[in-house]
Amino acid sequence: MPVPDYILDNIIDSITHGSCILILGSEFQQPLKAELLTYLGYPENKNIEYHDGDFFYFQDKAKLTVKNRIGKRIQGFYNEHEIPDLYKKLARIPFASYVSLNPDILLNRAFDALAFDYEFAYYCKGVAMNVPVEQLLPDKPLIYNLMGSINNYGSMILTQEDSYDYLMSVLDEYKFDDGLKQNLRNMENIVFLGVSFDRWYFKFLIKLLGIQGIEQFAFGKYENLDNASKLFCESHLDITFIDDNVEEFVDVLLERCAEDEVELRKPLRLEEMIEKLNFLREEEAITSDLTKKFELKQRIPELERQIDDLRTQINS
Repeated sequence: MPVPDYILDNIIDSITHGSCILILGSEFQQPLKAELLTYLGYPENKNIEYHDGDFFYFQDKAKLTVKNRIGKRIQGFYNEHEIPDLYKKLARIPFASYVSLNPDILLNRAFDALAFDYEFAYYCKGVAMNVPVEQLLPDKPLIYNLMGSINNYGSMILTQEDSYDYLMSVLDEYKFDDGLKQNLRNMENIVFLGVSFDRWYFKFLIKLLGIQGIEQFAFGKYENLDNASKLFCESHLDITFIDDNVEEFVDVLLERCAEDEVELRKPLRLEEMIEKLNFLREEEAITSDLTKKFELKQRIPELERQIDDLRTQINS
């Protein structure tokens, strides 16, 4: 169904003011999830089962070994997969921050491919990780993976047991970073794309993040969402549901940004790229965090390639 104009106006207005956050759910990438399961050999691989649209069950006695092997395969799948156009479209829209409920870094790769600047952080159960809110600028948004990162197997939530460990972690001493919560609470609007609100733990996480009272809009296929979940989200979490195709909504939002002359995100200039490259190289040299070092080793070659391409264009 068409998105009501007043909702689009509201979202565009908050984007223009730098006060709109995008939250990406697991339903956002259903086609990718189907590809991933085939890539992992499911259902032929008898060592793994996949249920409830969320969790793996490992049949092998050496469950940890199988789990680590699966984690590595998932990492390889997402790092090798072509960046979907939808992620590049989302990167162009100047949301203040992006929160993903998926552990992949496809959005990061879209930002890198388009030479956009950003900060990246993720939640890792049992580990204190600070969100660099003080470093955020309008043209340098935060990308935050709420459910871990594929580049850190220990942070990923692959099994139901992982989900229990995760919830125990956020309830214990490793609560969500105050910087993340501050960033969320400063927003006028929150836009959800493809989020499954019938997952009991998600409603719980929204409560923990403390974003009630902020106007929130959820886009996706919600005709099968049970009435109890929908009523709870509408009455307690202030969420308005719009039953719409996610890709079509993103296209409409881009069109409206163009019509309203909203300035889309711009790539770094050559001197900014060089400055960024030097910063990343220094960070790689001094960091002792192996996950961080791995991420930097992915970002640096892409930035070097873009600098070489831009220099070639300038000199031609």
